[in-house]
Amino acid sequence: MVRNVKQFTYMSNHVYIANFDTIYMYIELILSFGIGVDSVYLLPRVGFSEFTRFYEYLLYIECCVAVGRAITAWELVLAGRFWLLNYWCDYIEKNQRHNITEDNTWQQVLAFSGCVHENLEGYDSEGTKSILDFSLKQVCLCFGLFYYGLVFDSQVLGPVLIDEFVEHVYRKVSAMEEDNHEKQLDDGGSSSLFKTCFNALNAFSGIGILSVPYSLARGGWMSLSLLLLLAAAAFYTSLLITKCMNADRSVKTYPDIGERAFGRPGRIIVSVFMHLELYLVTTGFLILEGDNLHNLFPGFNIKMIGLSLNGKQSFMASVALVIMPTLWWDNLSVLSYVSMSGVLATVLTLGSISWVGAVDGIGFRQSGKLINWSGIPTALSLYAFCYGAHPVLPTLYNSMKSKHQFNNVLLISFILCTIGYTSMAVLGYLMYGSNTLSQITLNLPTHKTSSKVAIYTTLVNPIAKYALMITPTVNTIKDWFPSRYAKKTYLHLLISTLCIASSVVIAETFPFFGYMMSLVGALLSVTVSIILPCLCYLKISGSFKKFGFETIMLFGMVAMCVPIGVLGTYIAIRELVISV
Repeated sequence: MVRNVKQFTYMSNHVYIANFDTIYMYIELILSFGIGVDSVYLLPRVGFSEFTRFYEYLLYIECCVAVGRAITAWELVLAGRFWLLNYWCDYIEKNQRHNITEDNTWQQVLAFSGCVHENLEGYDSEGTKSILDFSLKQVCLCFGLFYYGLVFDSQVLGPVLIDEFVEHVYRKVSAMEEDNHEKQLDDGGSSSLFKTCFNALNAFSGIGILSVPYSLARGGWMSLSLLLLLAAAAFYTSLLITKCMNADRSVKTYPDIGERAFGRPGRIIVSVFMHLELYLVTTGFLILEGDNLHNLFPGFNIKMIGLSLNGKQSFMASVALVIMPTLWWDNLSVLSYVSMSGVLATVLTLGSISWVGAVDGIGFRQSGKLINWSGIPTALSLYAFCYGAHPVLPTLYNSMKSKHQFNNVLLISFILCTIGYTSMAVLGYLMYGSNTLSQITLNLPTHKTSSKVAIYTTLVNPIAKYALMITPTVNTIKDWFPSRYAKKTYLHLLISTLCIASSVVIAETFPFFGYMMSLVGALLSVTVSIILPCLCYLKISGSFKKFGFETIMLFGMVAMCVPIGVLGTYIAIRELVISV
């Protein structure tokens, strides 16, 4: 229709020709806006007292009109009025930008306006009235309608800058499209921004904060910059996950993103990595609980019915029984209250360890190494483990009521978690130096009250965090069953119980927290939190077809993370084999 506008040329003798193409164009315009017969009947009644009225009337008829349609309407209204419009149409058609909301077309339009530096002069109220008058008469006759004359106010219109016109159209339509998009995003979900923040904080902060001093001890002070780099990369990929979900409203889970990008194989790959990571992380919770409780009560063991469990094993089983009731809640809005206790426990742990160093005589006197090259792969793996909660993000996103605020949730969560990780790493390394253990709480003197507070508060984290982390896996297993069983409460209880029972078996077989979490970070967290979001976004958005800064950056992130993951996985497996 941009080309057809040229049929409405402004003639010096004010002679206008309206043919069948003209009538067809007006009919096409009316039908494209969804204007019914009644609307066409009412259209001529409108008094165009200023140059925006026709556009606003069309917006009134159709709540969300595309920018391209608005431009088409304006081309018809302005045709014959402004001679510069022909150059305007040539520019749009030459650059093949018929919708200024796509790519950088808005910048191109403004660039065009800046090049011409001319007013849209040449307005002829009588000529413009004649062409619209005659053409609309023919349209109305085609529909068997009675025609009312159009009224223009030539005093109000006058010369108008083209960039003012485009900016007016762009602002009005963009605002309406953004409002409608936000309304669509906000469908479903019950958790508020406050509750979702606590869920996200609980997902990204937790047992990782206990291992960052050990990570810093393995890599040296310079490795702290790698923690910040991984935090930035993980935050960026979390935004990519949100964009992938916004691109298709049918996407509800992380595996859905994989399928949307790469089909059925993509879903399978994402599901395997995602659920294996979540499962092993929750297994690590039990190992952590067993280590710390055994550190407090080294002589504890259980003997019953011919079964003998040592201290760590008995504590793992006992903690599993405590966690089990939290798995029976199927509503994340309820789990957010449990998450609140987990976040508070993390803060209290950091404060207690600071107290041990500052008041209880440990001090911050260790200088440490600037860099330890042999420990860099392990440090990177454990840092990656700290930001490995990306599989939970779709669950949090869908549980949120105001989904358009989810990016704010991510920003707040990553900033607070990174501050906590950095603080704990520095404090722990200054306290114990190269003697730092895989969990900082294992270094604390158990006879000190502040140490006991730190250890006890550490024990709360898995209770709050386990259910949130394992929920996606439980839901996936439930989907394997027929729909008439999937919503049954007893099925949810059964699957949840089996998940935690099997975790206990694995934890008692491989009770090596540092090596286990290093393996999870290198093999799974790097893949799930960095590599897969980049690849899925490149495919879904089509960015892989373009050569731009974003594409180069995403491929660069993937290229750097692959060798990190491979090397870290090899070292972690080697350490596990040696320990067993």
